[in-house]
Amino acid sequence: MSLPYVLYFFSGVLLEYAVLYLLFRGRGLDVFPVAVAVNMFSHPLLVYVIPGLDMGYLVALLVSELFIVLGEGVLLSEAFSVDRFIGLKASLFANLVSWQFAPFLVHVLGVVL
Repeated sequence: MSLPYVLYFFSGVLLEYAVLYLLFRGRGLDVFPVAVAVNMFSHPLLVYVIPGLDMGYLVALLVSELFIVLGEGVLLSEAFSVDRFIGLKASLFANLVSWQFAPFLVHVLGVVL
């Protein structure tokens, strides 16, 4: 595992944790382990499986993001005992935040390290 991958993974976890904390605090489960678990589910697929499939970049991006949002949405709805639609919306929002701000956070962390 390379340092850039670890930085992207932990920046995604931190960003998605912040979003999930705002959405699901007080739901009975600690939000941080759930954020780690959903990212442990999705990151290996995104980084190792999808790129190995024979498809173009845009198709791979669409397939991976769709699969990740759906998979994480189901996990979130089960973990926090909410409706599937709420879990899907939370997953989509958390992933959009992570997708937009993780590169910046990795840059900042990379400069610090």
